[in-house]
Amino acid sequence: MFLVLGLLAGVLGVVFNRGLLKTLELFTRVRGWPASLNGVLVGAAVGLLGWFVPTALGGGQPLVDTVLKGYMPLAHIPWWFLLRFGLTMISYGCGAPGGIFAPLLVLGALLGLAVGQLAPLVLPGTVVHPETFAIVGMAAYFAAIVRAPLTGIVLIVEMTNSYAQMLPLLVACFAAYAVADFVMDRPIYEALLERDLAHETGLPNLEAPVILEFTVHKGARFAGHMVHEIALPDGCVLLTLHRGLSELTPTTHTRLEAGDRLTVVITPQAAEAWHVLREGCDAPRIRV
Repeated sequence: MFLVLGLLAGVLGVVFNRGLLKTLELFTRVRGWPASLNGVLVGAAVGLLGWFVPTALGGGQPLVDTVLKGYMPLAHIPWWFLLRFGLTMISYGCGAPGGIFAPLLVLGALLGLAVGQLAPLVLPGTVVHPETFAIVGMAAYFAAIVRAPLTGIVLIVEMTNSYAQMLPLLVACFAAYAVADFVMDRPIYEALLERDLAHETGLPNLEAPVILEFTVHKGARFAGHMVHEIALPDGCVLLTLHRGLSELTPTTHTRLEAGDRLTVVITPQAAEAWHVLREGCDAPRIRV
């Protein structure tokens, strides 16, 4: 059942990442409105909701306490999950100076408790404490979204001050990681950084080396060419190349193919490499 929790967390983690990026794009397209108006409208809507359901707002600590104690009925969990998911999307998407760390832990706890309460219905007598799944769910959902399973495991171990759940944590977190990686979903913070760089004018202002991932799309300029032919600037290094389920160490004579995922280090001195890689990996645009 912990494996099932990890697989489900992986799927919903991909939904979270892609939903957040789509929400950001949706707010970006509303260019005719003043930037502050989006925040005013979202703030008013969230404030009105908080008047009736105050537990839905904030970092979610009261809600997590209820979940970890197992006091929430199974029928209420889907509604709370959808409510917190939607609030996270619009709150972050409107550009408010908040974060996603606490909200994703709340969502993971809700997801874990749901699986823990469903488990006895599928396998009677196997689960005595469903709230244990809520703890593991927090780490699994973190691993799927941020793509850092070991960080999620250590985080939960330090929060609970217990090593009793180490095996379930390992199973659920790496299952969630495997699902997200299999569908080639990018870690959320990497995707957000790449999005910010894409919206900048001129060269990005990098203060330290960054690690980014690019996918060679079908018809892209790099497809079919060797690494030495794509002319990357000094200070830009290709670390790994993922092709299907294989991970390769590219050399100057490695030929790039459509679907390849490139993990690249870009130093501040080679900031222009971001534009080179983006233009070379993207599919050509069709002009109408």
